[in-house]
Amino acid sequence: MKISGSALTNIGKARSSNQDCILVGSWKEQRSMSAPRNFAFSDFAGDVALIADGLGGHRAGERASDLVASAFLSNTLRLESTFDVVEVLQNANKSIYDLAAANTLLEGMGTTVAGLACLPDKLIWFNVGDSKIFRFRDGVLHQLSVDDVALMTTTTGLRKPALTQSLGGAPKFHDVAPHVGVEPVTDGWKYLICSDGLTDVVSIPAIEQVLSLSDEIAVQRLLDAALAQGAPDNVSVILLSVNARSAAPKVRLS
Repeated sequence: MKISGSALTNIGKARSSNQDCILVGSWKEQRSMSAPRNFAFSDFAGDVALIADGLGGHRAGERASDLVASAFLSNTLRLESTFDVVEVLQNANKSIYDLAAANTLLEGMGTTVAGLACLPDKLIWFNVGDSKIFRFRDGVLHQLSVDDVALMTTTTGLRKPALTQSLGGAPKFHDVAPHVGVEPVTDGWKYLICSDGLTDVVSIPAIEQVLSLSDEIAVQRLLDAALAQGAPDNVSVILLSVNARSAAPKVRLS
């Protein structure tokens, strides 16, 4: 099998900076993109695709999201199991708190994360927070990730959704319990990883309508749909397709 796809991150229409960071294999990007970039994994052994969404309203969200992506990029352990993925995430969580403790300007910085680790015999999905992972099969999206969100009562008495878990994001250290699961490597299945900047403004039926198109066109249309709705948040999208093996280098980025 091989895994190929398309990815982008975009600042949106309201934010002053892009606090999202995407990682695909050896490619890490935080600069705003206007068009997708294609990629392919072949003979993959632990290649990771993820989106880290720095917490808005907190200091240095872009630093926290970059740190998580860099933790997987520089990881020297071979990712072979859910335990390995959890270890990388927990170490990244500690690193965020350690960095914030050493610099008051970074206090409270945090990020969500959602991604896939691609192994020859399985795909390991993982998430912390409200960035999402979906499986697309037979024209239907099924969410794999678990939203760490609950309704909280504000000081004015309103009940609003709020994150219950993130990497970093609190004044003092909090351990993190990542959600993880395993998927078979199955020909024809697709996986969508996205920040809430997409799903907050584009409906699931609207997303499903474009995912049968080529990965590059689908990702571009998803960005266009978010921008058409005002894109009040950063928008990041990674779409991966599992296909029967064909000749390809281990990682190709175009």
